[in-house]
Amino acid sequence: MSKIRMQDVATHAGVSVATVSRVINQKGNVSEDTRTAVLAALDMLGYERPPRLSEASGTVGLLLPELTNPIFPVFYQELEREFTAAGYTTTLATQAPGALTEDEAVASLTAREVCGLVFVSGMHADSKASPERYVRLAERLPFVTINGANPRVPAPDFSTDDAESMRQAVRLLAGLGHSRIGLGIGQRRYIPGQRKEQGFGEAISQMLPGADVIVAETFFTAHGGARAAEALLARGCTAMVFGSDIMALGAIDA
Repeated sequence: MSKIRMQDVATHAGVSVATVSRVINQKGNVSEDTRTAVLAALDMLGYERPPRLSEASGTVGLLLPELTNPIFPVFYQELEREFTAAGYTTTLATQAPGALTEDEAVASLTAREVCGLVFVSGMHADSKASPERYVRLAERLPFVTINGANPRVPAPDFSTDDAESMRQAVRLLAGLGHSRIGLGIGQRRYIPGQRKEQGFGEAISQMLPGADVIVAETFFTAHGGARAAEALLARGCTAMVFGSDIMALGAIDA
C-alpha cells in the first residue's frame, strides 16, 4: 500500500490533518459525516484503506426490486455507503420478475449468516401478500422496510408521504389553471399506490370541487406509464400525475 499523504486527504475531504489522523488511527471522536468524507477522499485519491478500517462488524443483506428502474441503484448506493460508514459490509439480492422470489432471496441471505436485512419496496408493500413471513423473520433477525409502510409487518419502516406528494402535485397543476387532472398508477394492491390514489382524490375534492377524479391503473413501468397516459388523454385530461418516475418517463414517450 502506498503511503498515505494525510495533507492531500485532508485537502480533498475539507478537514484538518488531525481529523484525518483520528479517522485512520480510529482514535478520538469524529462524526459519521466527517468519517465518511475522509474515507471517500482515500478512495478518490487511490489509497488503499488500512486493514483496520475494513474490519466489518457484520454483513447486512439488501433486498431490492429489479435494477432497471434508476431509483433502486441509488437506494443501494446510499444504503451501502451508510452501512460502510457504520462498519458493516453489505450483500445484494434483487427480486426481478422471473428471478428469485423474495422468500428465496431471504433464505439465501440468511444462509450466509447476515446480521440484518433491509427490504426496499418488497412484498411488505403488497397489501395482498401474507405478512406471516415477516412475523416469523422478526423472531430471529432484525430488519427494516423502505417504501410501503405496512402496519401488519413488525419492523421499522421509512417511507415517503405518498398522500402529501399528490396534494403538492395537484396544487401545482391546479394553480397553473388545469381543472381536468389525471393520475396514472400501477397495480392498486401496492400500498404506495393506494395512498397516492387516496391523496389524489382528496386533493381534487378540496382544490377542484366538482371535478372528476380520473385514475388509470396499469403497471409501475415505462410501458405502464405510456398506457396510462393514452387512457388519460382519451378522457380529456390536460395534465397528469404519475405514481413513479419511470411511469412518467413512459408517459413522456407516449
